[in-house]
Amino acid sequence: MLAVDLIVEPDAAPAFSLAADRHFMHAVQRASRTRNAVLRVYNFRGDVLALGRYHVAPPEPAPSGVQLSRRHTGGRTIPFGDGFVGLSLVLPHRSALFSADPFALAPHQVINRYVRGLLEGCKLAQIPAFYPGRDFVTVDGRILAMVSFEIDENGALLFNAVVANTRDFSVLPHFLETVDPTGIVKAEMLTPESTTSLARELGTRLSLADVAALLQR
Repeated sequence: MLAVDLIVEPDAAPAFSLAADRHFMHAVQRASRTRNAVLRVYNFRGDVLALGRYHVAPPEPAPSGVQLSRRHTGGRTIPFGDGFVGLSLVLPHRSALFSADPFALAPHQVINRYVRGLLEGCKLAQIPAFYPGRDFVTVDGRILAMVSFEIDENGALLFNAVVANTRDFSVLPHFLETVDPTGIVKAEMLTPESTTSLARELGTRLSLADVAALLQR
């Protein structure tokens, strides 16, 4: 089994986080590395609207207090920043934790396999999280996390998750209205009734270190 480097990064800058993911996607391919897998757990300060890899970005917004960022992975436009925790798992190929054969997992199996660490972390906290398919993790049908992945030109895998910790995804419409008032970015509107957070499920607030410890276990 691969040994995995755990990196916990409080208050990372979005641009730094993007660069870190790209750096590790190159680094895990190097034969000289003693560990060829990286699990990075991090958060951003402030309010952030995170676009997927393929979204058309709105024009540069006027200063509003909401930052605009982009992920390497595809998937939905989501809120990030204060109250959310990011997870980046970088592996030398998409099957690395299951097989030496890079093609042992088909692309459609990737999220189903690598979301299991997140589900087990929730189980340790007595949260009955469930992956119903596609790109959301839910609790009793309410959205708790968004998951996505990207495989680069050399076959390295980036599995990405954003977990609602002390805020939930229902802040998305406000972030969109602030950053993209003309409606260029397409997104599903999420409501408080359809979303949840770790704090809501547990009745207490977890720190970044607390969430990282659950994911590590």
